[in-house]
Amino acid sequence: MTTEIFLTPNQFTVPLCWKCDHGTPIGETVEINEILENPRAFTFIFRNPHHLWSVFSDEATYNLITRHIRNIQLYLYHDILEIDFDPPEPTINVPEPLDCEALLAWPNVDAVALNWRSACRAIPRDHAVRFVVFDVSTPHGLVPTSQTGQLLQILSTSISLKAIDTPAFRSAVQGCDHNTWLDLEIRLSGSVFRLGWAPEG
Repeated sequence: MTTEIFLTPNQFTVPLCWKCDHGTPIGETVEINEILENPRAFTFIFRNPHHLWSVFSDEATYNLITRHIRNIQLYLYHDILEIDFDPPEPTINVPEPLDCEALLAWPNVDAVALNWRSACRAIPRDHAVRFVVFDVSTPHGLVPTSQTGQLLQILSTSISLKAIDTPAFRSAVQGCDHNTWLDLEIRLSGSVFRLGWAPEG
């Protein structure tokens, strides 16, 4: 079990590292030196693409702490718009199961995906990240499977190929039901489910 950290760059002379609970800062900070002593014990949380981009692209923040990060968790759809829809009436006869995804108008999922792809370009070659968790949870509990599968493949491959130790890179997906997880997990580069954990280097 690692400690979740929310990093605030550019706002202070020295970035602040806030402890989190399930991705939400809890008002308690951790000293940077404590993180540097054992970076594997911390997971850095990113809830929007700009935040990820800023901590990797800001040179001072990167040199001070970001280059030491070993674990990150991306809440891919934290900023997705919530859309309400009415379920079908029980009296409607439907010969095939309804595709719940088709009932949703995903208003900004393509823009969100594009922003995450752009943000990940800020992660430099030879980075030290060894484990990425992609959280695909949404406000309504449904996941745009096709777009998400493509996004996970692109992001995990990009981060993996730029890692200083590509064979040791691992990734995982969470925040969805088991059937959706099965569809998405096979798209990951470095899947910890399929490959297991790499030996510590």
